[in-house]
Amino acid sequence: MIQPTPQAGLPSSLLANRPDLRAAGARLFAAGWSHAAAQSARFPRFSFTASRSYAAAERETLYDDWIENLAVNLSMPIFDAGARAAEAQRTQALADERLASYYEKVLTAVGEVEDALAKEEQAWKQLEVIATQIQLSSQVLHESTQRYINGASDFTLVLSEELNLINHQREQILT
Repeated sequence: MIQPTPQAGLPSSLLANRPDLRAAGARLFAAGWSHAAAQSARFPRFSFTASRSYAAAERETLYDDWIENLAVNLSMPIFDAGARAAEAQRTQALADERLASYYEKVLTAVGEVEDALAKEEQAWKQLEVIATQIQLSSQVLHESTQRYINGASDFTLVLSEELNLINHQREQILT
């Protein structure tokens, strides 16, 4: 009837499956990507574009047109009054905040699980005590019934012991 209590300690897979921790982890991950995007916006960007046309009459003209259409674009922030640096700092602060929030949620989750395990262990111990009380009450009821049958006691003692047994059984059901 009594099942063993789970092993002490928590597998990380139990915590990783909690919806609140998964959501906090996703927010942390997104904040990291936002910070990476803000950091990359501070550096120059290169883009290559090319087009070709087969409308030229001569081969040399075709090659010259292709070279003219190949363009290398360099886009580089020159002066933005620190806006990109400030955005990078803001996204870093947001990522740090999300990390702290994630740590807090993990600690809360571990505490909740430890509390639940402690309560479950206490409930099992209480059930063991109640089972012992039921066993003892059954024995006392049997003895008091035998004493009544033999004329050594009166029936109120039998009724009293039967009520004790019923109360212990009810307590077991409610626990």
